[in-house]
Amino acid sequence: MFYFYSSELDNEEIEKINNNPALVVEHIKNMIRKLRPECEMTNILLELWDLVPKAVPKESEDFPFKTYNPIQLRKVRDINLLTINSWTSSRVTLIGDAAHAMSPYLGLGTTHTIQDAEALSQALLNYSPENYISCIKEYENKMLKRATVDVLKSRYATIKQVTPVGYFGLIIRNSILKTTNFLMKIYDSVKILDLV
Repeated sequence: MFYFYSSELDNEEIEKINNNPALVVEHIKNMIRKLRPECEMTNILLELWDLVPKAVPKESEDFPFKTYNPIQLRKVRDINLLTINSWTSSRVTLIGDAAHAMSPYLGLGTTHTIQDAEALSQALLNYSPENYISCIKEYENKMLKRATVDVLKSRYATIKQVTPVGYFGLIIRNSILKTTNFLMKIYDSVKILDLV
């Protein structure tokens, strides 16, 4: 599960809770409560986070997957596409985010996955035991040509969202985040007073 809020400046306190999945989930749920209006969708979102395993599952029946990666809070990272080696066409290929990961900002990941599946199925219509690699190469060439533009747009949108522009951009971003943090503290105080 993935959820993205750029709502805080670099917070060293986050590292203290990152080794405890239950605390991470609680932190995320608190952020959702603070930054979203009270409504049915917010409640559904909070319920979804209740489904996240809070500890390493002990029995395979409790967790149907082979591996478990504990939930963590992570900083947004930018990976330059030019630094990634391309794969060699073989009898295995990739579709969707496995082939061309995009940030959620533009909302195009699922669309490209469906287009990849359709392009691969069209390429495999010409399959024979002798030419399967050429079928896969045909798919990969079409997929990379189509997806590269949106991967770059998605990367640009993400960088634009999380990177301030110049000195004044940095001041504005930090002021907005400090104001947001201040308002969240007021929200917490009001909630505490309501409970008293």
